[in-house]
Amino acid sequence: MNFRRHRHVIGVMAVVALSVALPKPAPAQEAVDLGEPKAQSAEPFSDISGLRQLSDGTLWVSDGLEGRLLSVSLDLSTSRPIGRVGAGPREYQTPDALFAMAADTTLMVDLGNGRLAVVAPDGAIVRTMPMASGDGPLMRMMIPGAVDDKGRIYFRGMGMGRGGIPDSAGVQVFDPGTDAVSDLTQVKLPEMNQESSGGANNQRTMIRPVPLSREDAWTASSAGELIVARSNEGAYWIERLDVHGTERGPEISYRPIEIRNADKDEWVASLSNGLSVGIEIDNGRQRTTFSRGGGRNAQTDPDEFEWPETKPAFPVGSLQVAPDGNIWLRRYAPAGQPPLYDVLDDSGRRLGSVRLPEGRNLEGFGDGHVYLSRTDDLDFVWLERYAMPSL
Repeated sequence: MNFRRHRHVIGVMAVVALSVALPKPAPAQEAVDLGEPKAQSAEPFSDISGLRQLSDGTLWVSDGLEGRLLSVSLDLSTSRPIGRVGAGPREYQTPDALFAMAADTTLMVDLGNGRLAVVAPDGAIVRTMPMASGDGPLMRMMIPGAVDDKGRIYFRGMGMGRGGIPDSAGVQVFDPGTDAVSDLTQVKLPEMNQESSGGANNQRTMIRPVPLSREDAWTASSAGELIVARSNEGAYWIERLDVHGTERGPEISYRPIEIRNADKDEWVASLSNGLSVGIEIDNGRQRTTFSRGGGRNAQTDPDEFEWPETKPAFPVGSLQVAPDGNIWLRRYAPAGQPPLYDVLDDSGRRLGSVRLPEGRNLEGFGDGHVYLSRTDDLDFVWLERYAMPSL
């Protein structure tokens, strides 16, 4: 999974009017297939952690397992490394998600160094920012979910609160030009279970999410609009927030999918690629570390979790905005089925659906292109380019 948003103006969003579009039924049509790939990478990757296309068609691809940032030609036939690996101010260790900024500048998440790096088109790191700052209840963890053309970074707050387990968290935006942080909206978090054991002097508390419980997904457009997908038991809809207020799109109905043992196994397996955050306190000094994977071990048993009866409409982190402005929302499907995306216009109206080839993952978009990854039997990852489908 990939990681897969000015300031003073956005702060007034909460007091402006909410306009709501009337619900419309989803158009009945078959999902569109992408067909055969137009190109495939000449050599495989160990992992594809992030991808973005520059204005000349060149791709930047991060391989977190190998700790490399690569420049890949448009035809995917050649690649070369970018920058230097290390802990210095102009180096990186574990490149992860990549976000497009203006003028072919890129924001790179560097998990190994625990910071965000602004990378110029020539590969030089021109600025770094810590992903974690502050201590205790004042701690802020800036894990980007989107970046706009002005370089503003959108992230979800910690969701901490008094008096119990929070059911929502704030989406915030950080402006590197002023170092200001603004609150945008609240998004629903997954349901949580809390278990306590031990006596008064030795109590252990475990809080963990209910798998496949409903939560909101969100991203931001290059123009700085926050896009949120919300849902209930039988429908979902898109909300767009900008300086003029919040506009809600039509409700789109869906049929909930029953959760079976294969779905539970699939969810547990997905933990192996999750983002892990560690906090260490030594002599009063706090250190935060970030890594990809490690969320699952061989003893993880699906029966340890409390499961809902059905899947929600979509997973968190499932929204992407294509260069044409259309919104791609990954839908939950039964375990083992190819990924399915609903494609919506900027008003939240569903234009149709796209089914990816079996065993593929959506990595990103280019001008008229869709980039997918395929993992072979040896766990090598291949990058493929497809034509953008017509809907």
